[in-house]
Amino acid sequence: MGRYHFKTIGDARDHARRWLWTYSNERPNIGIGSVTPVQKLKAALVLLAHSTKNG
Repeated sequence: MGRYHFKTIGDARDHARRWLWTYSNERPNIGIGSVTPVQKLKAALVLLAHSTKNG
């Protein structure tokens, strides 16, 4: 685990905000089929477009 030394509380908040974004949005999630939320959204949009086109 890395260690970080922040000069200000704002630097620490920015780091935490970036980490939380990555954790929540960019890593595979077992709860949604071991894909990232972006991959899940893209798959849903493809299915929606396909069903609208053929519907």
